[in-house]
Amino acid sequence: MNAVEKMRAGDFAYGTMSRLIDNPGYVRISADSGLDFQIFDMEHGAYSIAGIADVLAVSRALPFTTFVRIPELSKAWVSRVLDAGADGIMLPMVETETQAKQFTYWAKYTPLGNRGLAIGLGATGYKGQTEPTGYMAAANVDTLTIAQIETTTGVDNVEAIAATPGIDVLLVGPGDLSTSLGCPLQMDAPELHEAIDKVAKSATDYGKIFGMHAGLPLLESYVPKGLRMVSHATDVIMLAQALKSIHQKCVEISTG
Repeated sequence: MNAVEKMRAGDFAYGTMSRLIDNPGYVRISADSGLDFQIFDMEHGAYSIAGIADVLAVSRALPFTTFVRIPELSKAWVSRVLDAGADGIMLPMVETETQAKQFTYWAKYTPLGNRGLAIGLGATGYKGQTEPTGYMAAANVDTLTIAQIETTTGVDNVEAIAATPGIDVLLVGPGDLSTSLGCPLQMDAPELHEAIDKVAKSATDYGKIFGMHAGLPLLESYVPKGLRMVSHATDVIMLAQALKSIHQKCVEISTG
């Protein structure tokens, strides 16, 4: 099963986030490592649509599940990323039911939304003869809309966001959420855990996938509370750690 199928079945899916590397070979490396998915971050990373389209083409050929975080809510961003072939689209800082409804309106095909139909691009494997009705129905299930909850306003409105038809995943961003709560990056702060608990409960109550991108201790503490989309670290962090380790080992062997 791919990552989407695993999570819909109630199983775990494990992945990481990319902000720097845009070489399509990176998804091959990710797949070979055993990861279930990658999130390519267009909110903070300097990625282009053309570059992401190349990555997504390789992902679909493998196949390997690839999600994309867009920088803001707009029809252009939603349409272009999904048409390029993303397996899911992540919207940062979802705070209201209105935002959630607009998100699904652009991200889901009828009858859930009003996504424009563009046969022949990455989402259909560049096949121009795709039968539209079956494709649209399958895409509404197989392509995830991921609402990031990472502000106090989002937590206050999370039940209404979770109740929105077409929202598939509630994903906590604890870094920004802790900042919004006034305890920046204090991952053990009681108010942060109280807020995340509310998101986890709303996901369970409304049958949504509960996800988080965080450090391992925080992720581990939420597995018993229904966490299924488990995202840890970024390519920048992993590269820095690997290079530091290599440097230390080289110093050790050269100095005895």
